[in-house]
Amino acid sequence: MADYVDSLARTLDRLLQEGSLPLSGLGAEARRILQGLIEADALQRRRAGRGERLHLVQRAVLEQFIERRYPRGLRQTGPADRAGAVRQLRSAKRGGHGSRVSSVICRVLQQRGLAVSGNPELDFSRLTKQLGVVAFTLGADRSPIASGRVITVENEDVFHRVETLCPEADLVIYTAGRMSERLIDWLSEQSGLTEVTHAGDYDPVGVAEYLRLKNRLVQPVLLYVPADIELLFERYSDPAILSRPGNQLALARLHRTTDSTARRMIELIERFGAGLEQEALIAAE
Repeated sequence: MADYVDSLARTLDRLLQEGSLPLSGLGAEARRILQGLIEADALQRRRAGRGERLHLVQRAVLEQFIERRYPRGLRQTGPADRAGAVRQLRSAKRGGHGSRVSSVICRVLQQRGLAVSGNPELDFSRLTKQLGVVAFTLGADRSPIASGRVITVENEDVFHRVETLCPEADLVIYTAGRMSERLIDWLSEQSGLTEVTHAGDYDPVGVAEYLRLKNRLVQPVLLYVPADIELLFERYSDPAILSRPGNQLALARLHRTTDSTARRMIELIERFGAGLEQEALIAAE
C-alpha cells in the first residue's frame, strides 16, 4: 500500500474514515493548520473523558480542504522522487513527487528579505544587484530565513521587473507556474513574514494559486490586482486561455469560494469570457 504524503495527510484520512480522533495525537503544526477548519465549524473539539477529541462535522468542507492542499491525493502513488522512479520504473517522469530538493530563484530587493542563520555578513540584496538573481535550495540541511513582504511571481518577464509594480517588496520569488508544496511549506514556516502577495495570470488556475497560498499561510495573503485591471481585460484578454487544460475545472471549483478578491476575478473572467496573462501588466511600458 502506498505511503501517505505526510503525517497531516494520514491524520486527514483518519478523520474521513473514523470521524474523530484524540486531540492529544496532533502536533502543534497540525493543530495550527486545522484551526481554520475548527473556526469554520467543519471540525469540532469535544470533551472525551480526561481529554478532548476532534470530530468531523462537515465532511464536504474537509474534502474541499483536502482537494486544495493535496491535489494529487493523500497517498503517494509512486516513487518518492525522480531518482527512485528511474530505479523502479526506468522513467524519471513517473516520480510523481519530484526531487528530494527544490531550487528557488529569487530577487532580494531589501537586505532583510533573506538571511542565513549564523551568516549575517551575507547581503543577498547586494548580490541581487550584482547578479540579477540569487538562488537557494529547499530540502537541504539548512534553508534561509525570509522576512518582510514577499511577492510570488508566476512569469519570468514580470519577475525581473516587479519592483515597478510592487516597490515595497522585500523578497521576490519566481514560481515558474504552479508553486511546489515544498515552497509553500517553507513560506508557512517563516514567522518573520508580514505579508505575501501572489502575482500570477488572471485566469482560473492563477486565482486558484492565490487561494492555495491563502489557505495555507497564517500571514496575510493578497492577490496583486492593478487599479486598471478591467481596462487590461478589455485590451489584452484572450478567450483561448480558458480552453487550456485545467482552467475549466479550476473555474468550476472557484465558484465555491467566498473570497471577495477571487470572486471579483471570476466575475471579470466570465464577463469577458477570457483570461488575462500576467505579462499584460508590463505590456504598455
